[in-house]
Amino acid sequence: IGAPSKPEPFLRHTAVLSHSTTARLLHFGQQMELTFPQVITLCTAIFIHRLTQIEDVVLGQLLAARMSRTARQTPGMVANVVPLRLEIRPDMTLAELAVQVRRKIRAGIRHQRYNIADLRRDLRRVDRPIVRQYISLVPSNDDAQFAGFPVATTAVSNGPVDDLNIYAVYDLAERGEARIAFVANPEIGR
Repeated sequence: IGAPSKPEPFLRHTAVLSHSTTARLLHFGQQMELTFPQVITLCTAIFIHRLTQIEDVVLGQLLAARMSRTARQTPGMVANVVPLRLEIRPDMTLAELAVQVRRKIRAGIRHQRYNIADLRRDLRRVDRPIVRQYISLVPSNDDAQFAGFPVATTAVSNGPVDDLNIYAVYDLAERGEARIAFVANPEIGR
């Protein structure tokens, strides 16, 4: 019978974008009228398009699902996935894609409380995923406090990895850096 086989761990790679790279991305965002998270989303969509050659890219955008200031400041496990569907054609300009990203993200934020499980049920896709690649963009929270005491935050995991998850933690005020983590399922592509 033997011992049960251990599941293969996820493949993980983390990189820190330097201050100068982050500054260039911020400058690009200003030119395209995009926020920093929107720039990272744009780059991710292009990356997925180039990796897969798919023109209909659907990213699962991990959002807090906290609409009010009070909800955002309350500790707890509240989050949702909003599908971000982008059409990327080889003949598109970067400006066209930037407009699409900005528009789709704003629409997604308005629907962030519509639970992904309900969406899958409504689309009759309970048995198969709507999205396989996820992106999570979080501002650094190095100045977090709990009951007036400073705390250190460490992301352990944002859940299972179907295909590829991309996490970006950015601190534009203090160090001007961003940390990007790629977490992939090793079973994909075999």
